[in-house]
Amino acid sequence: MDIDGYGGGLPVDGEPKRKEYFIKGTEPTGPSAIYQKLKISHHDSTKLANAVEVATGDYDEKQYIVFKEDDPVSNDGKNRWQDGINAWIDSQPDNAKFKPPTDTYNGTNQVVINIKSPSDQSQVNDNNVTVSGEVISTADIDSVQVSLGGSTKSSSGKDFSQTFSVPNGQYDIHVHAVDKRGTSSDRDIHIGVNQPYQTPTPNPTP
Repeated sequence: MDIDGYGGGLPVDGEPKRKEYFIKGTEPTGPSAIYQKLKISHHDSTKLANAVEVATGDYDEKQYIVFKEDDPVSNDGKNRWQDGINAWIDSQPDNAKFKPPTDTYNGTNQVVINIKSPSDQSQVNDNNVTVSGEVISTADIDSVQVSLGGSTKSSSGKDFSQTFSVPNGQYDIHVHAVDKRGTSSDRDIHIGVNQPYQTPTPNPTP
């Protein structure tokens, strides 16, 4: 059957291919793992997207052919297998597709709050409500404050999980996060405890 000329998987459009014999049942069923779609920063196309860019969708996807091998016999820390691969890549006229970015873009000064549980406008069938999620930033997280039912609880670090005991009713959940640079962000969601959440009806004005 025809297979990819680089990695031996199924052929990939626009890339070289070759023929190889297989015992039935051992033939490849998908493309080679060397074909990788990477998330590239919108702000710098020579760098990988950082966690904030990924969380906000502020990136481009681009496919690269990634050749990476370890040297199993090296005893001096030098990877001669990879050196040989890199020398071959440098000899190719169209070698940009073999050279994926390795550095991550760090210029995004933004904090993103992702509340994983509960979901917005959901019904929580328990008077003990646990609010959990993560804060995404290119800097370390200094503090996270979670407020529910008139009570506020604080923590540090990117992951947070706080439990509040509240009676049945409608509640707003507010999360405020600050990173080590002093950059802050806020996120609000709404829930019903032991009852469906109902969107407030706006009051008409004269």
